Amino acid sequence: MSDERRMIEIEEMLREAGAPEAPPAHLHAAARSAALGEHDVVELRAHRRLRARGGRFALAAAVLVASTAAALVIGVGGSRMQVYRSVQLAAAGPAQPASAVMDIGTASDNVRQVVVHVDGLKPAPAGGYYELWMQNGSDEPTGIVAFDTGSSGHVDARTTLPAGMTWTRCWVTLERANGSRTTVLTST
Repeated sequence: MSDERRMIEIEEMLREAGAPEAPPAHLHAAARSAALGEHDVVELRAHRRLRARGGRFALAAAVLVASTAAALVIGVGGSRMQVYRSVQLAAAGPAQPASAVMDIGTASDNVRQVVVHVDGLKPAPAGGYYELWMQNGSDEPTGIVAFDTGSSGHVDARTTLPAGMTWTRCWVTLERANGSRTTVLTST
């Protein structure tokens, strides 16, 4: 029982201390180099890890399960969130009249709830899925949530973001089982 009490005390101290300060900008390149070495990270991801036919589908399933679990833990599905910002996404091509609205919630405990309301987007082909991406300037894009639509073309995909995450653009891609990717929605 004392171990549990000690863990609670440590958790309380960490919460009181708050989030650590961001490291100085000049250390980002050094930290990245130390963590990743001198090899091209994109090349390893594109050719080794995601090449397998079922690998991309398994990755999408894992992302969906993790997003759902996170949403259940923080209660996204059971409570109405306060929307801090809404972002409109429109079809990237003439193929379909799809659209989406990404509602970003107000920050709570260093996390923001996110709900992406998608309409008019055909279900992904067999083995494929859709993925929402965000990017800040020229930084590497970050996959936020993977999803698929039903026969109605509608889905409400729920996930969370770190409260301090910044970005300048977002988009949705169709990820196919063969490894190809097509942008289907972009922020307006």
